[in-house]
Amino acid sequence: MTEKLTRVVDFDARQAALDIGRSIAVQAPAGSGKTELLSLRFLKLLAICQQPEEVLAITFTKKAANEMAERILSTLEWASTVDADSLDIQLDKDRYSVAKSVLAQDKVKSWSLLQSPSRLRIQTIDSFCNFLATRLPILSSFGGSLKIGEQVDDCYRLAIQNCLKLLDEDQVISSSIAKLMLHFDNDGEKIESLLISLLKQREQWIGDIVDLANSPEQALGYLTENLLELIEESINEVAEFLQLYESRLMPLLRYASNNLIKQGSESDLALLNGFDELPATDHGSLTIWLALSKLFLTQDLNNIAFRKVVDKNTGFPAQTGSKQEKQQCSDNKNSMKALLKEMADEEDLLRAFDYIRRLPSPDEDALSWSFLETLTAILPTLMAQLDLAFASNNKVDYPQLSLAALRALGSEHSPTDLALCLDYQIKHILVDEFQDTSSSQLDLLRKLTAGWEPEDGITLFVVGDAMQSCYGFRNANVGLFIKLRESGIGDTKMNAIDLVANFRSDSGVVDWVNTVFSKSFPAKNDISRGAVAYSPAAAVHPHDIANAVSTRIYQYQEDGKNIACIEEAAFIADEIVRLRKQNPS
Repeated sequence: MTEKLTRVVDFDARQAALDIGRSIAVQAPAGSGKTELLSLRFLKLLAICQQPEEVLAITFTKKAANEMAERILSTLEWASTVDADSLDIQLDKDRYSVAKSVLAQDKVKSWSLLQSPSRLRIQTIDSFCNFLATRLPILSSFGGSLKIGEQVDDCYRLAIQNCLKLLDEDQVISSSIAKLMLHFDNDGEKIESLLISLLKQREQWIGDIVDLANSPEQALGYLTENLLELIEESINEVAEFLQLYESRLMPLLRYASNNLIKQGSESDLALLNGFDELPATDHGSLTIWLALSKLFLTQDLNNIAFRKVVDKNTGFPAQTGSKQEKQQCSDNKNSMKALLKEMADEEDLLRAFDYIRRLPSPDEDALSWSFLETLTAILPTLMAQLDLAFASNNKVDYPQLSLAALRALGSEHSPTDLALCLDYQIKHILVDEFQDTSSSQLDLLRKLTAGWEPEDGITLFVVGDAMQSCYGFRNANVGLFIKLRESGIGDTKMNAIDLVANFRSDSGVVDWVNTVFSKSFPAKNDISRGAVAYSPAAAVHPHDIANAVSTRIYQYQEDGKNIACIEEAAFIADEIVRLRKQNPS
């Protein structure tokens, strides 16, 4: 950042993000200076705390944690030696003022932060979970020091083998295991592959299927409710898009449904006969909406597209009958084709319609529902066997670490002594890269903030960029970031703030990225699907690079001599490096 900070388009937003009296969720795109923002807020919080441990900053990587700690300490060291009269940049003046307040508090409270930097609570999410789990090892089922890593497939296989061995035991679970094996025709490899994939993603289901459900039937009911909710959300999305076309569309649908009835067709489009407006959007209307998707879209699921022609099978027969009837056939068919051509430019509508036709029906496929019921009956036992497998191999994976931390805190209504102690100690929480948060990590934050009251001066601050979510392999769910910004967490309401200034790249690069990538994102956020709308950036640097971005076209040939046909964004690296040297921040 430079002196231009006072002139950037989001200056007011940045100042609002430093309001330490409010809980805030910041959307911060690449190059927006979020590390500086986090550091400044951390310093402002230190200046009002009784102990530095009252402020907890959580990051996702050791590099980010070290960078933040180094920036805070270097700012304090700089403020202790710099001549205030020599500062002529507003940002430096602000940093100096905050840092001097911290140094004054440090002296009064005898913290000795520069001599004892470990008192700064800046940790990775994994190290913090490890801290919690090892404080109450029995309750968290995390007995002692265990090796943490990604390579734990041997533990998964051991847990699965021991679970399936219960088939030969006289236990309630034995019949469910028998049903599972029947579903797979006793193919052990397929069963193992399924269960391993489920264990790797257990953070996504363990809370509802194992921790909260009292029976397989209750768990299955929960899954059903979620499916019905997803169906209705998906139908509502399509209906919202179709509102624009409703006045022209409904007469055509009535015409088509009437023709299908005359033909004795079994198409569900015939159900639209007599409709004056779009069908209802409840899950009971799914059949009609599926019929509409067949009318609008071609049948190729691998190359989704709107139809270009309609025929008698979709309710638009060839011209027959009297001159008037022929004209009516022609007019309606041409009107429908024109409407489809107009819709062809609506990529979001195309995607929404395609999503509907891929949804499972809640009232059909009894075999699949039976399979789900079997799985929900087996999963609690499988999880118990996984705990034993981890203990016997003296290692755990990251999801297990998160779950152990959750157990160590207890529940929101029945917190452990550790949770109560932390509630007393921690007054402010800052979370970096929140777009990469998983469900269990969000539950962790929910427990840490349970009982917070705004008037207590306790705050939660999260920052992230939904467009950069990259930890799907760690069960991250970008939809959680979107939902937090909209609904808060527990009783803590969040103030959503968006940064747009880009301090890193030439405006030619920023403008090109805005133009190209804005077309690759959906028009609006969708929490359920983790769909993220594009957030444009505004460059702080002027357009100094000629031809800031160039493209190279590679033609695909069967002989393999050329690479597949792609457009490669070739950034002029040396010029960007030059600019970054001029302005490292």
